Amino acid sequence: MKKSSFCVLCVFLLLASCRSLTSVTTIEANKSFVLGEGKHGSYSAQIKNVGSDLIEVFMVNSSKTINSLGILKVNQSATYRVPENSEVQFKNLSPLKNGVIEIKANGDTNLTMGYKSN
Repeated sequence: MKKSSFCVLCVFLLLASCRSLTSVTTIEANKSFVLGEGKHGSYSAQIKNVGSDLIEVFMVNSSKTINSLGILKVNQSATYRVPENSEVQFKNLSPLKNGVIEIKANGDTNLTMGYKSN
């Protein structure tokens, strides 16, 4: 009985860990990091600006409407709830320095990630 309970617990923990994502991401000057490509379920993302410059955050919904979610100052954190089939863009506002963000995402973490020019 104890052995089967342990196996069930291990499987549950394995499945739960597959629904979270942790990353430290560098964003080059004048570039944006895109999380999700509009083809996924909903998720939440806790983001912390650990770089030395401002990061602007945008959400693009499934109808391609772009909404500014604000600016993350240095050492500031925010949590974003991202609906299914939407993407979040983190725009490095520095023309010279790389930006750095910490990402902790939960939910549907089968997300595409990439960079684009500002």
